[in-house]
Amino acid sequence: MSRLLEIVVWWALALGVWLLTLAYVDWPDLVVAVPLALACGVMAAAARRSLAASWQPQRATLRWLRQLPAAVVSDTAIVLSLPWRRLAGRLPDEGRFERVAVSPGPDAAAASRRTAAAVLLSSTPGAYAVHADSDTGELLVHEMGSGPCSMSEAVKR
Repeated sequence: MSRLLEIVVWWALALGVWLLTLAYVDWPDLVVAVPLALACGVMAAAARRSLAASWQPQRATLRWLRQLPAAVVSDTAIVLSLPWRRLAGRLPDEGRFERVAVSPGPDAAAASRRTAAAVLLSSTPGAYAVHADSDTGELLVHEMGSGPCSMSEAVKR
């Protein structure tokens, strides 16, 4: 039963992502999307089982996820203020590169933690993870500026 539930969840996610990218949904799209999303769900569940991967996020990752909405709002304000700062005579920042320590090591837990941090850091409008170093456990992040709710600061904690 758990395998079937996992396939259904993957199917719904794949179908949802496909449908969100369409401007208009019509029958031919659904005829193609429904079975292909089901195939994606079956393959994703099989891949996870063959890798013996776990879906239990670490507590730190959940703390980062709680910070994400505030960071998106803060970074949006920073990015939208750049043209106004230029008009006011203050040249906008070109941003800066910052190293964010996450989790060193080549093991699966450290790699998944770095991946989760990179995805969350890149989910905000003002930052993007450029490189992950497995030896040092650091992410190289380009930031437009750091607001009061920076994802970089949340990941560092």
